[in-house]
Amino acid sequence: MREYRQRMSDEKKAKVKVNNSLQQAATRSKWSVAKTKAESERTKIRMRKYRAKKKTIVQETPKKLFSSAQAFGKALSRVNRALPKSPRRKAAVVKRLAHHFNVINDRELRHHPPITEALEQKQKLKSKRSTTVILFPDSCLDVKIL
Repeated sequence: MREYRQRMSDEKKAKVKVNNSLQQAATRSKWSVAKTKAESERTKIRMRKYRAKKKTIVQETPKKLFSSAQAFGKALSRVNRALPKSPRRKAAVVKRLAHHFNVINDRELRHHPPITEALEQKQKLKSKRSTTVILFPDSCLDVKIL
C-alpha cells in the first residue's frame, strides 16, 4: 500500500483525500447524538495527551548550550564520576536517564540487545559446571572450573 501511495501523483492523492473526507462526513452524519458526544470527548482527551507529550519532547537543541568547550567537558566529567564503574550498570543508568529526558522512547528502553557470542559461550560454560579433583599430598580439594 505504501508503494502504491508513493507512485500516486499529487493530483490523485488530493482526489483520494477529498473522497475520503466526504465518506467520513457521510458516516458521521448518521451517528447518534450520544455517539457524537462520546467521540468528541475521546478526541479532547487524545488531543490533551498529545499536547502534553509535545511539550515534554525535547526540541532541537540550541547551538550554544555551554559557554565554552571546557565547561562542557567539566560537566561531562562530573556526570562520568557520578555514574557506576560497571559498564553494564553505567549503560543501564544512561539509558534510563535518556528515557526520562525523552531522548529515547519506551520501545527503545525495553529493547534488549542481542546476545553476543562471548556472553553465549559464558552461559554455556556456566550451564556445564564441572568439578575437578586436584590431589595434594595432605588433602583432596574440590575445585570448580567455570
